[in-house]
Parts: sequence; C-alpha cells; structure tokens
Amino acid sequence: MTIFLSDNYKDLLRAIFNVDEKETKSVICVYDTKDYEKLVAIFSSSSTCGEFFNTNRKVIDCDVCRKKLKYGRFRLERVK
Repeated sequence: MTIFLSDNYKDLLRAIFNVDEKETKSVICVYDTKDYEKLVAIFSSSSTCGEFFNTNRKVIDCDVCRKKLKYGRFRLERVK
C-alpha cells in the first residue's frame, strides 16, 4: 500500500510542476489516457497549453471542443 501511495504522490508532483501560475476562471487539464487517465499537467490558458504541445492556441481550443486526443494519447479538458 505504501508503494501505491508514493507512486500517486510522485504523479501528483509531476502534474503540479507542469502547472503555469496565472490565475484564471478556467483551466485546461491534460490526462494521459494510456496511463489510467493520469493527470499530466494543468494550464491556465490555451496558449500555454499550446506551448507545452508545441502548437498554437487555436489547435488546442479545437482539440478541447472536439474532444480529440493529442498524439492519440492525451485528453484535454477545460474545467471551470
């Protein structure tokens, strides 16, 4: 049980380190669908999420709206 908790703790720390620190009314959460829907990163804007995926804001907004997986793996979700 301790190993399971420590793995979850490490995963949470990885997601926290991938958070940009701007305050906003909504965020974009990135989940890894091939690793049990693990939270990978949280972004306050489409632009910063686009920088993470080396693309632009419009592509990110389109992927969120259409519920398209990035690279066939990452699910993007806007949370208010």
